[in-house]
Parts: sequence; C-alpha cells; structure tokens
Amino acid sequence: ALYGIDRNCCRYRCPEGGECAPWCQDHNTCIIKNNSDTALVQDSGCSVMYDTKVDESTIKSKEDCLKKNFVARKSFDDLPFFIDPYVFKSSKNSHTPFIGLDLKYRYNMFDKLRFRFKNMNQNVCPENLSLEENSACNPRCVEIDKSASKPPYGLQQNRNILSYDCEVGFYKDDRKYMISSKHEYRLSICATHHGATKCGEFAFQMPSIKDMNEDRVLVLLDRQEFDRRDKIVIHVPTTQN
Repeated sequence: ALYGIDRNCCRYRCPEGGECAPWCQDHNTCIIKNNSDTALVQDSGCSVMYDTKVDESTIKSKEDCLKKNFVARKSFDDLPFFIDPYVFKSSKNSHTPFIGLDLKYRYNMFDKLRFRFKNMNQNVCPENLSLEENSACNPRCVEIDKSASKPPYGLQQNRNILSYDCEVGFYKDDRKYMISSKHEYRLSICATHHGATKCGEFAFQMPSIKDMNEDRVLVLLDRQEFDRRDKIVIHVPTTQN
C-alpha cells in the first residue's frame, strides 16, 4: 500500500486563525529544505506573498490568475527547479489519495519567484480567460519574495532548496472531488535573480497513483521553445537535489 503524506506548505498547515505546524511561523513562512531533503531551515527574510488558490476564491481572482503574464526576454537554459510528485493524504480528512506536486527551486538562484499551476484540460479550464460562475477551473498563482533574506550563519545556501508543495491533483466538479491524473498541466514561472528576470512555461502530465509505484520523475516540456521555434525540448530531472 502507498503511504500518503500531508503537505508541508504553511498556507495549509498554518491557516490564519488556526493551529500552526511547528515549522510555520505564520502562513507566509517559506519551506526551505537542506540538501538531504529532511531538515527544515528558517529564513525570516523569505515570505510567500500570496497564493491565490488559498487567499481568495472569487471568479475574479481566478480570472486574474489566468491573465497573469509570464514573459521575459530571457528564458531558462538549465532549470534551477524541478517538480517532485508525491502521494498526498490530508491528516485532517479521510479521502482517496491524490497526487501532490512539490515545486523544488534552488534557494540561491532567485530573489523573487512567481509561478502558476494550471490544469490545461479543456473540460476543466476553457481556452478563454473568462470563467462561468460554477467553473471547475482553479489555477494557483503564487509569489515568493526573499530579497530581504538573512540566511543564518553557516547555512549552506548553495545546497538549500525552496519547497512549495501546496498544489494537489484534483478539481471540484459540482462539489465532488475529481482526480486530475493524466491531465496536461502547465507550470508558468518567472524568477528574478540579481536584477535579471527569466521566465518559462512548461507542460507536464499529472501522474496517477499507479505511476508512483515506480521511481517517478516528472518530465517538463518547454512550451516556449515549442511555440516559438517548433522545437521539442524536454527537461528530465537527473538528481533529486
């Protein structure tokens, strides 16, 4: 049997007015892991500025998230991030396990980071950017700012990883939770580092629980290269850190 874990991210583990997990100072705390992916590192100068899927649930905020622009003159060559899928089970509710997505980004490679996860399935998120009142489309737009970062003395910054594991592969259809395995997803992402901004858009397939029995790596297809140059460029994470 597959053992599921809850998400670590503080937007869920330290809800405003709720009980906080010990690693969350408040709901804006960044989850930073050391190289072995176990110990959590504190940096009070890193904050999750917003996560639209948690902070607001209006149609307008979902449409605003869909309209956000992830374009820069520079794109990523080598990716300083990868998506690590995991089996998600909430510690609060009993439910069938879903796939969670943990975006892992090298901590010393950004000052500001913003990204969007979007389900590209036409039946969930339509092509156009205006949504019906009961639409199942619920993209997640996130911004993280560590430009005020004060890494503790001795922190091996080059080895640390920002982990953002909030996104989970389901959508609500008529109040039912539907698994989105095998749907195409899109990660749109922009990072600012030392004043320069890079952006990219990457397509991937949401794994199924069955896939997780094997050593699951998530392959990212570079949509910008494909759309601009008809080139197929895929990124396969070779190491887990």
